[in-house]
Amino acid sequence: MADKERNVIIANNIKSLLKERRITQKALAMAIGISPSTLSDYMNLRSNPSHGVIQKIADYFEVNKSDIDTTFKENTSKIEQIYTLLTPERKDRVLDFAEFQLKEQTKEYEVYTLAAHSDDPDKEVTQEDLDNINSVLDELDRKFDKK
Repeated sequence: MADKERNVIIANNIKSLLKERRITQKALAMAIGISPSTLSDYMNLRSNPSHGVIQKIADYFEVNKSDIDTTFKENTSKIEQIYTLLTPERKDRVLDFAEFQLKEQTKEYEVYTLAAHSDDPDKEVTQEDLDNINSVLDELDRKFDKK
């Protein structure tokens, strides 16, 4: 998107907010710490507002930055766009699910080592001993997988 097109969007959204809230350009400019002529330049497409100024305007009107500069919405992923539309309760559920998925993914890459030793250097391990050890390890695997 060209700067000119972006500036038209920004100016129109600011104009709508000013009209909706019945605030003058001068009052907005003073409130966010810029000169009225600078805001006028933005509104008449003579210059580009910085991201910081757009954020100050958004903060003043208590809206999202993307409500003023809709190009910010284009830079978000589909999941972020959907997430912002959810109610707080549903956002919590999505976050819980995402954390669970991350935990499961992390588990897939974890490696666990189990070691054993005997104090008797002359101890010989029989096949029956190895079978018993493997049986215990299998049982531990089953219990671990349930968690």
